[in-house]
Amino acid sequence: MEAARKADDASQGTTRAGDEKPTYAAMYSYLPEHIRIPEGTPLVPSMPVTSNEGTVGHIHWSEEMANHVLETEFGSVEEGKRYLRDISKDADVLGGYPDPKDPSVRRIPIPGQLYSMRLWTGHQERSRTVCWNIVSNDSGEPMRKPKNLEMYTVDPTGSIDHRCFSMEAAQDFDKPELLRSETWCYPDGTVIEFVVGRKSALRVRLPVRPHDGNPCSERYREHKILKIKEYLEDDGEE
Repeated sequence: MEAARKADDASQGTTRAGDEKPTYAAMYSYLPEHIRIPEGTPLVPSMPVTSNEGTVGHIHWSEEMANHVLETEFGSVEEGKRYLRDISKDADVLGGYPDPKDPSVRRIPIPGQLYSMRLWTGHQERSRTVCWNIVSNDSGEPMRKPKNLEMYTVDPTGSIDHRCFSMEAAQDFDKPELLRSETWCYPDGTVIEFVVGRKSALRVRLPVRPHDGNPCSERYREHKILKIKEYLEDDGEE
C-alpha cells in the first residue's frame, strides 16, 4: 500500500523526493489533550519499532492511510471520522504516561531502591484498570524495569500468583532495550508484590473505583500498602 510506504518513510526520516510529506491521521486529534496530535501535523521521524522478528512494524497512521480504511469500512471518510470522534469521547487511554492534570497520580517509594512506583487511574473508567510506571527518585522520569526487579500479582491467601508483564513486553518488541520506559496495567484492587533480588520489598493493593461488582466499593479507595505476609481478604471501606 503506497500510503503505508510513505508513512513508513516519513517515520524513518527518508521521505522520497517528489513525495508530499504525510500528516498524522485526524483521529489522533480526537484524543485527550495530553496525548492529542493536532490535525494536519506532519509525521516526524521516530524510533523504528518492530516485533516478531521484524515482521510487524509499529508506526503512527497517516491521514492518507486512515482515509483509505475509513472509506472501505464506512463507505465515506466523513462517516468514518464521525464514528471515531464519537467513540473517542469516552475512550480509555491505557499505557504511556499519565495526564499531567490527573489528580489520581500517586508515587509510592520502593524501600531501599532508587526508584518508585507511579500509578494513576485517570482515563480508565470503562476498563476499571490502574496503570503504573517505574520512575527515578532523582528525576521523576519513567524508566525501564531494573533487571533485578520483578512484579507479581498476589492471590487472596497472600501467595504470589503470576508475574506481571508490561504492555511493552507483551508486544514482543525486537529491541526492547531501545524503549525509554514501560507501563503496567491491571484491574482495580489487584494486589501487586515488588520483588527485588528475590526479596519481597513492597506489596500494594491498587486503587478501587466505586462499583457494585467485584471488588465492591461504595467510594473511591486509594491504594494501600500491605504487610508482605498479610492475608488479603477484603477489609471493607477504609
